[in-house]
Amino acid sequence: YLQYLMQHVLQGWIKRTFGWEDNATAKLLFIPALLVFSYCCQRWVEKPYTEYQRWRQEKGVKGCDDRYIARLESMGSKASSVLRMG
Repeated sequence: YLQYLMQHVLQGWIKRTFGWEDNATAKLLFIPALLVFSYCCQRWVEKPYTEYQRWRQEKGVKGCDDRYIARLESMGSKASSVLRMG
């Protein structure tokens, strides 16, 4: 999944840095570079963040994202109650 998400980011960077249309080497090295780039993102970003989320869930620690989602749900519930009454 991460590889799919990162392909556009990496290809855009390669286009800006090395060119794409007339650069057969860039096209040839894109797939191996994508695999390495995706591995690095998964290893040093996705995995630690997932472990942090698990730890937070186990400890019951609410993050700003949890509080924001709860606030949005509360606002949505209030709005739907008002609409039902009116």
